[in-house]
Amino acid sequence: MKLIIIFFIIVIILFIISVVIRKIVSNYMTNINQDTKFNTNANYLYDDYYENMDKREGKDLVGNFGIIRYNFMDGIYESEIKILKLNKDKLNKKQDYNILNLSLTNCNFDIYLLNKFDNLVIYSLITNLNDYNICKKKIASLNLDNKLKIYYGKYSDIGNIFKDKKFDRIVILETIGKISKKPEFIKQLKPLLKDENSFIYLKTMVFIDLILDNKFNKGIQNEIYEKQKYMINYWNYNFSSNQAIINDFHKEGFKNIKMKTISALFLFFTYNIEDILNLLRLYFIDLGLGVRDLHNWFILFTLNISNFIIY
Repeated sequence: MKLIIIFFIIVIILFIISVVIRKIVSNYMTNINQDTKFNTNANYLYDDYYENMDKREGKDLVGNFGIIRYNFMDGIYESEIKILKLNKDKLNKKQDYNILNLSLTNCNFDIYLLNKFDNLVIYSLITNLNDYNICKKKIASLNLDNKLKIYYGKYSDIGNIFKDKKFDRIVILETIGKISKKPEFIKQLKPLLKDENSFIYLKTMVFIDLILDNKFNKGIQNEIYEKQKYMINYWNYNFSSNQAIINDFHKEGFKNIKMKTISALFLFFTYNIEDILNLLRLYFIDLGLGVRDLHNWFILFTLNISNFIIY
């Protein structure tokens, strides 16, 4: 009986600790206030490797892996609402509050926001024709045609697609790594922002830059880099590095860039049970991987989740 009581006490203590960590991580990642600056000491190996890959036949890293919940009952995009500074009272008084969504979320993010706010108009770019048709059916079934306007096209052409539009917010959730020739893409974003209060919200997974860390010898750095290249190939995603992303935006005239970054391992504290089950299903069922493949996946310990607010 004493052992059972001790066991339950330990479980309760661990649960309380996990809840506290969840709230600390959530508050930290949604309060994006860390100043950044251009730095010539940046690692572009990942960017160069992605741009020069002969074939891009990996899995598509699509969805929202960087889920950050404060409460267990929070929706999957609740932290995005806080980061985007969408105030319901102000939105109800303001007309034509326009958001441009450049995220690979199959319209789920757009619909989530429209269910929360009345006076949003969301423009969404979809680069896959099949996803475009699926979203079109979703929008029609929910009668959101006037609120959610989807476009089929390429990221490289956003300047032409939206040349007559101005946006209060531009959202790029776990998409920047799918975009080749990033400088050309970034250059087209600034003219799309409405005014000085408008900003870009960017969320992505990035590699912790161990290649430039003098604490590791050349052999270990090469081994890390080879496994990181495997991940870039497997997911067809340029994980890049924080400083490389900062530099890319800085070069195109974005001087006010705020950031928050944390190890991706902390996401297990902000996930709900269903999120963890989805990851397990992705790994064992959708990807058809097993325990024997785990040695290739330890490189995930070198990933950070990063949030940027860019003016």
